[in-house]
Amino acid sequence: MDITKAFLFTKLHILRSSMIISGISLTPAMLLGSWLGYKLTSKLSGSKYSLLMNIVVLISGVLLIIEPEDFLPC
Repeated sequence: MDITKAFLFTKLHILRSSMIISGISLTPAMLLGSWLGYKLTSKLSGSKYSLLMNIVVLISGVLLIIEPEDFLPC
């Protein structure tokens, strides 16, 4: 399904082929990050996981308030 969308979006000039190449080249980093995240969260209790997620959301919100143009597309 995603390959079909990528092909269609490329043909409609919505998605550039350089974007597809960037996505493919970032795949190993995404897989490593997912694996490390799984290992980290599996060692946390429910309350510690909840605290960690609240901290991440708080930091993300503060960064979006301070400089939204650095994080949001135009």
